[in-house]
Amino acid sequence: MISEIKRAKEHYTGKVYAKSFDCVGGKDVMPIGVWSGPDEGMETDRFYREMQELGINLLISPPTFLEHRSSLEKHLALADRYGMAAFVPYSEKYFPESKEQMIEVHREMSRYSSFVGMTHRDELTYGEIWADYVPVIRAFRETEYAGKYDYYFNANPIWSGVLSPRFF
Repeated sequence: MISEIKRAKEHYTGKVYAKSFDCVGGKDVMPIGVWSGPDEGMETDRFYREMQELGINLLISPPTFLEHRSSLEKHLALADRYGMAAFVPYSEKYFPESKEQMIEVHREMSRYSSFVGMTHRDELTYGEIWADYVPVIRAFRETEYAGKYDYYFNANPIWSGVLSPRFF
């Protein structure tokens, strides 16, 4: 454990964009997330309490066992209880392929304060984003849920340079 906390020198960097969620404490609380977790068998008060004690307050991409509706709802209920933000994972069962499906998923998940949006696919290429995801999200932007939720993409990795335009 750290015996003394030292305050960093403050530097003005100009205007910056900061993202947080009401369910973790609002704009003055920085989201600290984990990519994958909890794993099967860890959907317990003990594990979520331990994550909370470590400062984790954002769950980005739970493993596939959460594709089962009951497990997903237990995950979101625990995230609610421990003040965490949680994205619903991409899966064949939950990935909406139309505006109507997006509305249905968001309507059902919106009863959980921890639900902040959907994690779509990991390591997408530039082409996949524009061909597969942007059209659905653009259509969804016209709905009542659009301004409330986010969409997480871990997109356009360096290794996909042969498949995607390079911007660096």
